[in-house]
Amino acid sequence: MSRESGKLNEEAAILSVEKLLAFENIDCKEIDNAFSRFASGNYIKPRQLEVAFETLRIPVNSMKNPPMCDFLKALEEGEKGYPLKKMVCCGILLGKGTPKEKGELFMNNYDRDCSGEIDAEEFKFMINDMYDVSVKTFIEVAKVNDKQMIDILNEYGKRFKRAQKLFHIYVQFIMTMGKENEIITRNNFLETFEDPSMINLSSTSGIRKMILELYNIQGT
Repeated sequence: MSRESGKLNEEAAILSVEKLLAFENIDCKEIDNAFSRFASGNYIKPRQLEVAFETLRIPVNSMKNPPMCDFLKALEEGEKGYPLKKMVCCGILLGKGTPKEKGELFMNNYDRDCSGEIDAEEFKFMINDMYDVSVKTFIEVAKVNDKQMIDILNEYGKRFKRAQKLFHIYVQFIMTMGKENEIITRNNFLETFEDPSMINLSSTSGIRKMILELYNIQGT
C-alpha cells in the first residue's frame, strides 16, 4: 500500500507540471503544425518558438516562468535550440486529440524517408523520444518544481530506467506482430494506437503507466 501511495505522489508531482504547460487545451495537430512550421531544420530556436507560441495562443512570457522555462531548459541543446522532434512529440502526447490522430502524427513525423512505413531506425528514434519526453524530461521539471520530491523522484526514475529497454521491445513486438526487426507497416502502426490495450501509448502519463507495468512484470 505504501509503495502504491508513493507512486501516486510521484505521479501527481509530474502531472501537476504537465498540466501547467496547458498543451492539453490545444489540438495536437495545431501544436505539430506550429512547431514544424517555424523550425529551422531539426531545431526550433527561442525566437521561432515565441512565434509558434503566439500562433497557438500560448502567452510568450510563459517561456520565462516555471514550469515552461524549466521544461524548455530540460530540452535545450545549447545554441542549436530545442530539438524539433522532441518538442513535437511532447505536443502530440500532451495535446488534445484521439489516439488515432496522434498515431497519424507520429507516423508523419518519424517516417523520415516518407516511405509510408517505419523501419527499425525510425522506430528507435520515436520510442526514445517518447521515453525521454514522458519520463526524463518531466521528472526533471517536477524536481525543479518541488525540491522536497527530488530524492523520491530520482528513485522513481530508476524504475523507468530499468524497464526502458523492455518498453522498446514490447511496443516493437506489438507493432511488428511479433516479427523481430520487421518494418512496421502504416496499418499496423495506426492499429496499435487504436487498440484499446495500447491506448496508453498516446499520452505521457499513459507511457509512464505502461513502463511501470512492464517494470512490475519484470520484477516478478
